Amino acid sequence: MNSTEQVSPATALLARYADVRARLYGPRPVVRRINLPAAPMPIYVDPIDETIPADCPLNMLLSPSWRFLAAYAAVKHGVDKDALIGRSQKANIVRARFEAIHLCRTHIEGVGLTRLGIYFERDHTTIINSLRKHAETIAK
Repeated sequence: MNSTEQVSPATALLARYADVRARLYGPRPVVRRINLPAAPMPIYVDPIDETIPADCPLNMLLSPSWRFLAAYAAVKHGVDKDALIGRSQKANIVRARFEAIHLCRTHIEGVGLTRLGIYFERDHTTIINSLRKHAETIAK
């Protein structure tokens, strides 16, 4: 070290601690990364009719994601899937949103009202109301 270089006390203390740690515990172990195999690619199927989205992954072993169910309801009602999350109050979008919430509640195990509210950017009481209104629509 040159006499012109100034070392701060904090840097000197950290260097001393590192030296003592190396003498006590030896060199730090090398952490090796585990190379995991790539996740399997989903199998995409051609839609049988217009009610099934074209980007539908065929995986019958897992429960469907909320995004898939929302896309399914959007295609079935002929609306944009991003409109289901939005604040639009148009009748066709509201019906599609209610059905998407109903599908998520019935097909995803253990999903709560709060989680559904987070998915659809709504309060849990709005989710309760939408489930009630959808049940009334089905009953008619």
